[in-house]
Amino acid sequence: MQRQGKIMSKTLEETAKYAHACQEASTEMGIDYVDLYNSMIKTVPEVETCTAFLSDGLHLSRKGSKFLFSLLWPVIDKKTSQLPQIFPRWDEVDYVNPETCFPAASSPNSYDANCV
Repeated sequence: MQRQGKIMSKTLEETAKYAHACQEASTEMGIDYVDLYNSMIKTVPEVETCTAFLSDGLHLSRKGSKFLFSLLWPVIDKKTSQLPQIFPRWDEVDYVNPETCFPAASSPNSYDANCV
């Protein structure tokens, strides 16, 4: 199979082996797993998965990267949405005196929310 004149060096069967190994590793480590491979297969017909999401049969294309982001973002958001904000947003920083917006060494979990 070719894409943009380059030979696709990986088959879907080989890619499935990588995906399965990742799933096993995440289970062993007790961490979340995003099933990218099967999500790709469910989204487009199997014969189109390589050219739609993968640049060489294994590595993500631009479209594949965007697809992965769409799967990862809900997981990241769920895990981080309840974390306290310890640094100001970029648009809250006083660009003339940025040090006034960051926490003092003595209180690392607070900052001046009114620093702009």
